[in-house]
Amino acid sequence: TVELISAFSDPRIKLTSLSNNEGPGYCRDLGLKRAHGAYISFLDSDDLWCSDFLNVYIQALQDYKVDLVYGSYIMKNELRSKVFKPKDLCFDQLFIQNPLSCLAVLMTRNSAYGHTFSGGPREDLFFWSQVLKNPALKSYKIDKPLAIYHLRKSSRSSQKLAVAGYQLKMTFDREEFSFLKKIWIFCNYLYFGLRKYRL
Repeated sequence: TVELISAFSDPRIKLTSLSNNEGPGYCRDLGLKRAHGAYISFLDSDDLWCSDFLNVYIQALQDYKVDLVYGSYIMKNELRSKVFKPKDLCFDQLFIQNPLSCLAVLMTRNSAYGHTFSGGPREDLFFWSQVLKNPALKSYKIDKPLAIYHLRKSSRSSQKLAVAGYQLKMTFDREEFSFLKKIWIFCNYLYFGLRKYRL
């Protein structure tokens, strides 16, 4: 990846190379600190955007005058694939079947400013829960899948028991949920959230 990026002479491309693998949360936080553009989006090394992803998402953000655009994407492993179509965005839904996946979100830099991924193993949920606490945040959903998420046996999302344990802790740590609502949300997560990764 470093060799491929180094081959470009485009001044808009800025490469930060780390000597150690610090994990996705650290790298995304570092990227947020060094970003100077109007928009923020994330793409991990084993995932893909379709060639028109950025054009479509930026156009939607501008046309609908929103802070964040999110959408459907293709989930695939070595044998199968399916389209994940997220439900409408709300705070509770983050903890049931998160509609926001880093590879299928584009947001303004202002809406990302001040938030971090330093939330442990569920760093993405930690970040999005901060973003959605802004009551003025406006979003728009794109139904057409324009990104591809590769689900591998070694990925954390495939380690369902460990992920469920982290999810349980994060749900029950939320002070804005009553005890009964925490139970309701986690039970729904066990059914809908974990089913998301079945291909």
